[in-house]
Amino acid sequence: MHQEALRQLDIPKSAPLAVEVQCAAQKAMEKALAKPEIAGGCLKEVKQLIDNIIGLDQTFERVKTDLVKIDNSNIVFKPVERLQPVWTNLHQRFAFLVWDSRATTRKIAAYVKEFVNVILPGLEDIRSKVDCKNAADDLQEFAGRKDPFRGKFDSKHEVHRAQKQPRAFNDLRNDLASFKYGFDLFARGQGAELHEDTVDLYGAIVRLSSEIERCEAMIFPMSLALGVTTTTPTVGTHAIASLAALRLVGPVTAQKALLSGATAVPDESKSLITSVSKLTECKDAIFNAQARVNEFKAKARILERLQMSLRDHEAGIAETCERIDRLAAIWFCVSHDAKMIASDLIAVVHAEGDRSKQVDAQAFVARLMLVRRTYGVLATVLREYTSQLDAHSFRFAQGSLL
Repeated sequence: MHQEALRQLDIPKSAPLAVEVQCAAQKAMEKALAKPEIAGGCLKEVKQLIDNIIGLDQTFERVKTDLVKIDNSNIVFKPVERLQPVWTNLHQRFAFLVWDSRATTRKIAAYVKEFVNVILPGLEDIRSKVDCKNAADDLQEFAGRKDPFRGKFDSKHEVHRAQKQPRAFNDLRNDLASFKYGFDLFARGQGAELHEDTVDLYGAIVRLSSEIERCEAMIFPMSLALGVTTTTPTVGTHAIASLAALRLVGPVTAQKALLSGATAVPDESKSLITSVSKLTECKDAIFNAQARVNEFKAKARILERLQMSLRDHEAGIAETCERIDRLAAIWFCVSHDAKMIASDLIAVVHAEGDRSKQVDAQAFVARLMLVRRTYGVLATVLREYTSQLDAHSFRFAQGSLL
């Protein structure tokens, strides 16, 4: 969370290294950030963040589709009467926060850009102590600006204020976790019930299959009495096999033809008619039972898929939302560095002519170069973040308005 990032700036530091060591380290950092592959790597990280955001949005959509199927089924004892509207509300909140982060980032990017392109270059024009004082005043004014989205930062009271700030991303994560927990309980119970129903249906199918075998065993000799066979004839069988051939591709049609023959001599073939009718009845019952088994399996698959999606979604959204929310802390970081530079600037001028403090001036220059280089890279990255979201406004801008 951005509050955590802000509080880190006020944590007591361990004993600093010698100024010369700090200076060498900061020069090395500035040199590294000047390499194109470093900036390029940062852009890739932003692209990955955007990809993660889009992936989460797509998961919201997939889950919504499956929840509609659950809502439209006859499943009872759900956590709420209809799951899909609750999920849609969570999705809309996510879209709003993502799109709001775009507006926040635009404001931060402008602040960073002004720092890099206007404020810091102005330090190069310092020629006197008066110039130094004016530059320090400009830096203090810049650092003290009221941020446009959370109020004026004051590090002394930041922890207390952060505890009272709305925690929209945190609330969203908690509500998503609550939804997942409720759905997991529901899915486990429903899965057990579906399993029991499926086992019962399989038992019924086994019993019906046995009855079908019994009927067919009775039909075969009776059909021979009518001069036809309903099974592939063996050597020596003196009966027409055409119905057996037809039965291989059209068993229902073959049975109807056999029934027609049986009804022509009702007194002789009542048992055959009864067996054929019973056979048809059992096969219809098996068909219906298998259809219900398939229905139960489909519901179980949807429940399993939803559980898996919600589990993956929870893990992904925790990290992604945290990264998005931390963007707001950039403003405070810039403000902090502007104040530090103003303070260092006054200290460097006061050390002018004192050889024992010349290294402090070198360290100041090293810090200044590192700050300018770092925020230069950051300005590019922030611009890329907003551009990427602009390209997906059809996802987030519309959702944020609902």
